[in-house]
Amino acid sequence: CILLIVTLTGCWSRHELDTLAVVLGVGIDKLMESGKVQITAQVVKPGEIKTQSGEGGSGTEAFWNIIGTGDTVFSTLRNMTNKSSRKLFFPHNQLLIFGKSTAEEGIQKYIDFFIRDPEPRMNVWVLISQGTAKEILDVKSELEKVPANNISNLIEGHAAATSQIRAVKLKDLVIGLMSKTTASTIPFIKIVKDGDKKVAMISGTAVFKGDKLVGSMDKIEGRGLLWVLGNVKSGIIDVEDSNNDKVSLE
Repeated sequence: CILLIVTLTGCWSRHELDTLAVVLGVGIDKLMESGKVQITAQVVKPGEIKTQSGEGGSGTEAFWNIIGTGDTVFSTLRNMTNKSSRKLFFPHNQLLIFGKSTAEEGIQKYIDFFIRDPEPRMNVWVLISQGTAKEILDVKSELEKVPANNISNLIEGHAAATSQIRAVKLKDLVIGLMSKTTASTIPFIKIVKDGDKKVAMISGTAVFKGDKLVGSMDKIEGRGLLWVLGNVKSGIIDVEDSNNDKVSLE
């Protein structure tokens, strides 16, 4: 029994849930006036997430968007402890969103932290906002209590069902940026009006030269790209039959 103790390990690196702020989405914008980076970290509130369908905790939002400003991504995230009593925890992060103006200036220096730090994972979805990243993370969903969860499901569902955009993870983006012959593409997301509500919607594909946004493709051109890459999973094509009636082919 004494010898077995030597082979057993303890929980010296454990993280208790009540000491962590679990991040599910990150938005990055550059403030043009000051040149500083503004980061929005969407943190889930465990107490507001209920298993019963349609039941909210105390009627408050199930997430908190923490906003910080600084010179670099690393220092800005670390300084967010001034606002949050809990340490930001990134292994469960699902999204990395860049504002359009930020992407036009180059995104490589902003993703460096998410590649080097041991907590963030390389399988997070990467998106480009037609406006700012902050406003995307503010849009609430009818089906999900946390906007980041809704957007993550939206990317997977839209890419698989329509084959109009190429869903891109951080690891795919890094491989594209290192390639000398490949231009990276990232899905666009924007906010549209649905009655008196705001809805986040996938709106096309952003095209990069190096790490800078230089152009865009609509959904038809995006599907053409997927045909060339051999990444078409499913989708609907509308054609006319001999009676000039529209027919949908899957």
